[in-house]
Amino acid sequence: VKNCTNTGTVDASDANYVGGITGRSTGYIRNCYIKCVLSGHSYVGGIAGYAFVSAFENCTNYAYVKAHQGSKSDNYVSAAGGIAGELFYGAVANCVNYGTVYSQGRLTGGIVGDIYSTGKVLNNANFGSVTGSSRVGGIVGATDTSDGSTGLVIYNNYNVGTVRPRDGSNDYIGATTDLYKLTGKVPLIPRYAL
Repeated sequence: VKNCTNTGTVDASDANYVGGITGRSTGYIRNCYIKCVLSGHSYVGGIAGYAFVSAFENCTNYAYVKAHQGSKSDNYVSAAGGIAGELFYGAVANCVNYGTVYSQGRLTGGIVGDIYSTGKVLNNANFGSVTGSSRVGGIVGATDTSDGSTGLVIYNNYNVGTVRPRDGSNDYIGATTDLYKLTGKVPLIPRYAL
């Protein structure tokens, strides 16, 4: 998929896998531009809601991305991101998010809400505000390598968007990823360099 534009409204408040270009992706998406309002239940992203073995390059999001809180059965996961809600074995490179990303649940990021297993997030920028209940980051909300994978790389990304907890939570809020619990000021340097 390449050279796509969406300036409409995507209102799928009761649905999972909601995106400005695609709900679920298993391919290569490049040079796409989104300027709309997106609303979904879980796995909501400016370009793609859920990305499995996917790559995103040179995409720009201006959309307001909103994810409602997931249910108790799915551990209140919302997975919302300016480019992708969930990235599972994929890559995001040279993308920019200007849109607000707001989640009533967990796993919220300016670029990617959650990375599961192997993923690469390289040379991206977030200028939009990012709000979620926990595991919130200016670039990536959360990472999960519990399957033992070692291919996770988050490198050379830039965040100037405001990162804040919803309703006063202080559970893992960070300027780049969710590596810190909030203790007053959001840290500007991640705990470790990748």
